[in-house]
Amino acid sequence: MSEEKQDVTCLMCRAIINTFLDYRRIEKYDEEQLLEEAVDLCLSMNLQPESTCEAIIQMHIPPLVYIIDQNPKLEANHICSMILQTSNCGSTNINYSVKIEEKSKESQKNEENQISDETSYRVLHITDIHFDPRYKPGSNAQCDEPTCCRSGEPDSPEDAAGFYGDYRSCDVPWHSVVNAMSHINETHKDLDWIYFTGDLVDHGIWETSVENNVEIMEKVFQLLRETFPETPLFPILGNHETHPVNIFAPNHISDNELSTNWLFNYISEAWLHWLPNSTLSTIKKGGFYTTLIKPKLRVIALNNNDCYIYNWWTLYSTDAQLEQLQWFHDTLFEAEKNNEKVHVLAHIYPGEGSCFVVWSREYKRIIERFHETIRAQFYGHSHYDEFNIFYENQNPQKPINVGWNGGSLTPFNDINPNYLIYNVSKISFDVLDYESWSYNLTKANENIEKGPEWFKLYSFKDQFNLENTNLTSLNDLVHQFAADRKLLSKFWELKMKRGDPTLRRGCDEKCLKATICDIVKNEIGDKKILV
Repeated sequence: MSEEKQDVTCLMCRAIINTFLDYRRIEKYDEEQLLEEAVDLCLSMNLQPESTCEAIIQMHIPPLVYIIDQNPKLEANHICSMILQTSNCGSTNINYSVKIEEKSKESQKNEENQISDETSYRVLHITDIHFDPRYKPGSNAQCDEPTCCRSGEPDSPEDAAGFYGDYRSCDVPWHSVVNAMSHINETHKDLDWIYFTGDLVDHGIWETSVENNVEIMEKVFQLLRETFPETPLFPILGNHETHPVNIFAPNHISDNELSTNWLFNYISEAWLHWLPNSTLSTIKKGGFYTTLIKPKLRVIALNNNDCYIYNWWTLYSTDAQLEQLQWFHDTLFEAEKNNEKVHVLAHIYPGEGSCFVVWSREYKRIIERFHETIRAQFYGHSHYDEFNIFYENQNPQKPINVGWNGGSLTPFNDINPNYLIYNVSKISFDVLDYESWSYNLTKANENIEKGPEWFKLYSFKDQFNLENTNLTSLNDLVHQFAADRKLLSKFWELKMKRGDPTLRRGCDEKCLKATICDIVKNEIGDKKILV
């Protein structure tokens, strides 16, 4: 977006927000009056179709009104600066800082980049399932709503929802979820544990409810328990698990209409099938936890959905964000003293632009401080099969950590379903290699009786001719991407999981440049990393 367009967008945002602040503070509009005005605006600006405008806004009015009433100093520029933080829209005037401890004397220095092909664990990474109980094969896949393939007659056979899913704005039916789990169970008998990095609930954001979300989560969790009864699984929350979508209230907000405690209470019971009782206190507090996977290997599972720029509670208070980040730091500090290595699970990659800028900055500070202890980070949310390199702030050419994104089981939008299988070192706990498994959705829908033909899409090391996956090799690979358009295009195709519509669309020079930037950018506005 050009600077001129950014300025116009910011001005429009401030004008709209100021109007609604005046409605509430000066005109004393109640929630019904605010809803009516907001729906009129939604329809006049064509932000959503009539069928969804009112439902979506009605869900979000109560927390927004509460936040406005409780924070009389909240101004339009604060709100617009948060939701448009990638558009140079000013500052939110919200700031906080994690207390960083110096390296403990008890800890030992880890050797960097000493990855070898020693014996390894096999780890499954699944993410972004987005099961849609309303999915209806043959229904309209070309609707105006946020999610299609649920109802309506298509105008042509080409517009009909596929049996196993659809490349358009559609999620997956239950039989596709079952097929995926059955395939994984039959194909990979050697799994040591599983990472699930969030988003079970579909994109029907105007039809969510506590009851429906719990029903979806419980159905998938039960399938996971039945399919992998003896395999440890370490889950986290996605931004779609809550109701309304994206809204994670601070723990002390107890009003039933506003609170997120229903979700934390639910997962504290549902996850006990896989997790020890010691994780309960932090799960109930905010949906995060830590536990040992193996001796000397600890998982730290974050609920970083509270950093999402569409989580309005950031405008009310950042206490919950700071509390979890400080807990993250303190847990890493203890792990360092105990000479443990750590895997970090988080739903949203902090450099992708939708995590609140202060959260992203503080997270990066923690990663840099404990980059020797953290052996890898694992994400979801983007639906892309990708990796991210973290670099040292004072030396932007020095790679210090890596994050791996599991992709998605949903084909939303224009991508094939996939999952990853990692080889994780039994010595260093680094990711030595991974396989991405997928199937072509077009072929699956063309032959319904045969169904999805899962295959190994690629092995990371083999695909890019790497001797290992240490930070030096990964950094060198990014430089190869910058110098070799053909190689970068190959990576982009795999990142998009070779979805047929995506391959037809292609990736121009601007797209390829963004593909490299996505690998190396860790913070909002970070332009230090140049390859």
